Amino acid sequence: MVITLGQRCTLPSAAWLQHASRRQFRIVVRCKRPGCNTSLLKQSIFSIDIESYPLDLFAGEAVPTATPSGASQGSLRLRFGSACIPHPDKAHYGGEDAHFLSPIGGGAAGVADGVGGWQESGVNPAEYSATLMECAKAYLEGRIDEKSTVAPSETPSTTGEWMDPSPGRSPISSADQAPDQPSTDPETSAASITAQGALRQAHRLTRKPGSSTACVLRLDASAGELDVANLGDSGLLIIRNGQVAFKSPPLQHFFDCPYQFGAAPEFLEDTDTADDAAVYRLAVLPGDAIVLATDGVLDNIWPAEIAKMAPRSAEEVQSAADAISALAAERGADSEFDSPYAAEAMDQGVELPIWEKLSKISFEGGKLELGKIRGGKLDDVTVVVGFVEGTAPPDGGSAAHVAQDY
Repeated sequence: MVITLGQRCTLPSAAWLQHASRRQFRIVVRCKRPGCNTSLLKQSIFSIDIESYPLDLFAGEAVPTATPSGASQGSLRLRFGSACIPHPDKAHYGGEDAHFLSPIGGGAAGVADGVGGWQESGVNPAEYSATLMECAKAYLEGRIDEKSTVAPSETPSTTGEWMDPSPGRSPISSADQAPDQPSTDPETSAASITAQGALRQAHRLTRKPGSSTACVLRLDASAGELDVANLGDSGLLIIRNGQVAFKSPPLQHFFDCPYQFGAAPEFLEDTDTADDAAVYRLAVLPGDAIVLATDGVLDNIWPAEIAKMAPRSAEEVQSAADAISALAAERGADSEFDSPYAAEAMDQGVELPIWEKLSKISFEGGKLELGKIRGGKLDDVTVVVGFVEGTAPPDGGSAAHVAQDY
């Protein structure tokens, strides 16, 4: 089908796609402007507003991204900043989130949120998420491939206190700051290397007890596209001109039970896989801000608030990451804040017991209101903030504006 100028189209939910012949209806949006083969968007659920040109909507896994013969190419890169604040009860070992930054191609990054319930089995949940991120980074950098049989490095196997973090910084991040000059080696930026492939190989090589959500991105510098794969309730926002241009939806089996990787059958009966991940191709422009975060951020800060805190230059990426993480940690401890997490709980039909509703009656807007779910979600907080620099490829990102209600 073709979406014409000004038309709004809301596509089926991720849950529907999950059961539709093993996601064969994964959606791709492709620019149909003459001479432009850019893939603007690929994901499982979204709504779009078309500003200038028709788009062709079709199903399939292949995303053609070749630049027309003879056309000049742009060159984009990402500058990164990152920040981690562990849950107060987990600060002594650094929390269970992990992340990495890499200069490969136009820049790459990932975040993962280890599942804390493994503590009850005497397992450090941070080890799984840290190994998952190290493997994903190694794959994107060409240090491992589909034939590799062991992870590139083993995280320390410890017990008790587990880790002794540096103040204010998670010990399980693979890098604190990506170098200013990313690699342009064509061998390490091959089209066969994808974010979904990174998740697939990381999952395959992480053979230890634990489980984790994960979101990985890489910038295809010459095509001006962000390649993203997300499994679970971590996610990505693109901020353009101070507004949220895109936000990835969480993938959950049900409320507060996100999709997650685990080592099956060694330690789990079953696991979600990279084939279950939402995969996106997103056109980006110089000046765009990218926010990649675990649910400790997304459950506690509204998207419009994140947009206001996004960097306006590459020099502001670290200060933006620090500010976002600090606010998320503060909100997580606020029992009265009307958080995204509380709103989602109510949308999913989660309610307080009647006695608690009565005990929290308030007088609002001239009438009595029963108590409702309020408060942030105290959790580990990890955020990676990127800023797009460089020259955009011809027509990159100009054909459509991605719009959702935030």
